[in-house]
Amino acid sequence: MSNYRVLREEEKIYGLGEKTGDMNRKGKSYVHWNTDHFAYGVDTDPLYSSIPFFIGVNHSGHYGIFVEAPGRSLFNFGASSHRLQYFTVEGKILDYYFIFGEHPLDILQNFSMLTGTLPLPPKWALGYQQSRYSYYPDYVVMDVAKTFRQKKIPADVIYLDIHYMDSNKAFTWDLVRFPDPTRLINDLKKLGFKVITILDPGIKNEKGYLPCDSGLKKDVFIKYPDGENYAANVWPGPCFFPDYSKDATRKWWRDLIAKWMRNGLGGLCNDMNEPASWGQTTPELVEMDFDGHPRAHNESRNVYGALMARASSEGMQKAFPDRRFFNLTRAAYAGSQRHAAVWTGDNVASAEYMMLGIRMVNSFSLSGISFAGFDMGGFFGESDAELYARWISLAAFTPLFRGHSIINSRSSEPWSFGEAVEDIARNYIGLRYRLMPYIYSCIYKATQDGTPFCRPLMIDFPQDEQVYDVRWQNQYLFGPSLLIIPAMTGQAFTEVYLPPGLWYDLYTSLQFPGGRTYIVPSPRDRLPVFVKGGSVLLMQSLTQNFSLDKRTSQVELHYYDGAITDFVFQWYDDDGISNAFKEGAYYLGNIQYNHKKNTLEIVPLHNQYPMGYRRLRLFINGLRKDAKTIYNKIGVRAPVQTYRFKEPVSNFDPLYQPIDYTDEVKDVLAFDLHFQQGRSYVWSLGSV
Repeated sequence: MSNYRVLREEEKIYGLGEKTGDMNRKGKSYVHWNTDHFAYGVDTDPLYSSIPFFIGVNHSGHYGIFVEAPGRSLFNFGASSHRLQYFTVEGKILDYYFIFGEHPLDILQNFSMLTGTLPLPPKWALGYQQSRYSYYPDYVVMDVAKTFRQKKIPADVIYLDIHYMDSNKAFTWDLVRFPDPTRLINDLKKLGFKVITILDPGIKNEKGYLPCDSGLKKDVFIKYPDGENYAANVWPGPCFFPDYSKDATRKWWRDLIAKWMRNGLGGLCNDMNEPASWGQTTPELVEMDFDGHPRAHNESRNVYGALMARASSEGMQKAFPDRRFFNLTRAAYAGSQRHAAVWTGDNVASAEYMMLGIRMVNSFSLSGISFAGFDMGGFFGESDAELYARWISLAAFTPLFRGHSIINSRSSEPWSFGEAVEDIARNYIGLRYRLMPYIYSCIYKATQDGTPFCRPLMIDFPQDEQVYDVRWQNQYLFGPSLLIIPAMTGQAFTEVYLPPGLWYDLYTSLQFPGGRTYIVPSPRDRLPVFVKGGSVLLMQSLTQNFSLDKRTSQVELHYYDGAITDFVFQWYDDDGISNAFKEGAYYLGNIQYNHKKNTLEIVPLHNQYPMGYRRLRLFINGLRKDAKTIYNKIGVRAPVQTYRFKEPVSNFDPLYQPIDYTDEVKDVLAFDLHFQQGRSYVWSLGSV
């Protein structure tokens, strides 16, 4: 079945989730068919996930279309025809939703009402995550963890890839490489690390292997139409595949997951769940049950990974219902955000992939999946020092912050590329951790209404034609305040476009009027980042992780003058790990600016969680020097005259003379206050 529509000359098309190429899909065609594509190209299609939803922009306004098609589908936006756009699905029924909104954000929020929003993740899942295919044996894992702590580089998560398994079989341990898994997990916990194990759906066809025996007994595997279990080769050899569309299978899987999680794990990484197998050609006649309403593979493949992620999530909650866990999936479908974060699969270590990765993450954001990321540094191949430095600084401003690399490649931990790059990594990982109050508040917003906190410029500036220009497609917003400018390797300077309004260089607070382009410095140790005038940043002191470190006693509020209307930023916090917030144990307050009164306020809305902050340091950027009335209305002025968001990078090479940009905010108005989270604060900003 197909639907044909007129393609307007000015039409722009965004979305479709995990797709390569330009952000604007016009002029191209795309297939939705979840596919394991190792080391995919920058124009490869299809890939691991299928989100058949897009946003259209034309002179009449904005609209969204979601095609409910879990099987193979084709979307054509003017490839081979300038007149038509159309989509085609397998089967005789075509169901789709037309979603209207005055702005792209309205459409996204309405789409989220249909497909759901992500659950609030544990706070540690927003920290830095270190992975490799694979860390083994156990003492290698401990060495990596100890090195993070010795070098004072913040990190929260370590992954165990398939080499922890006995002969690559799910729910097993290789007791030669990992003779005491429980002790290892507990030792890592003492260092503040959560452990995440990779998990594949393929269950080896082996008598005496418990998951196989119990699965056959409970009849939980995908079948051919004649009733025989479908099998294909994957890592362990011949495997059966759980039919997650069947209630009995989901219960069986939940029990396996619950038992597995009681080893003390923090979460799971659902891999190979397109489903993948050697040969990559699952027979299209095999069927999934769908609770008594069987559907052939060609009409249901794309939902398989989402159903696995759902069953895994439910199993984790069964193990420890009072805790939050982290669930990650490679294959996804519309609505997968309700059960798991998503990553962009087996990318390549190159600058082109770095740029492609950020476009894919932002395309996921335009498709309802707010918690997404890429393999920082590249999975296949090897980064060099400059590429790694640029990639980790960029990845610090993405929802999922994870480094990952393939076996038989050079190590790609933050200290693997020399002392200077280690300094850069420490700077940007540290900045990520200091920004956690801002990041956690932004992801809370995403859980409430689907507003993505990593998003392309067209979401916030839909009327500005410049933001649709392909030259600026890699630029994006990280929350409502930060504008991130990715820079290619070898670019000491980068051209940027700043949308209308007033913008501040993050590192110096120099002001830049918007609506025009600039050439800005972008050496490898300085990712260009701008702050929107008329916004705030919430920050805290640096921590090494969110699992063991005690709450810092000081919170920072950075205000950037320049608002032309009122604005509100919602500050959210809770204990970061439990589900007590569902019973009301959280803090929620508005940080708001009143343009008419020219006041900045903190107004508590819900105050049932003690955040532990006793001091508030307020930094005010952009006020004229004659705005002195603020001094007597806020509190004691802080002794510091400068502020650093990142530290200078040491110069270990006497032959290399880096450009000194002196990245520090000078003469910022700074004030120290005693902070009581239950009270309101109102600050007059004087004459500006």
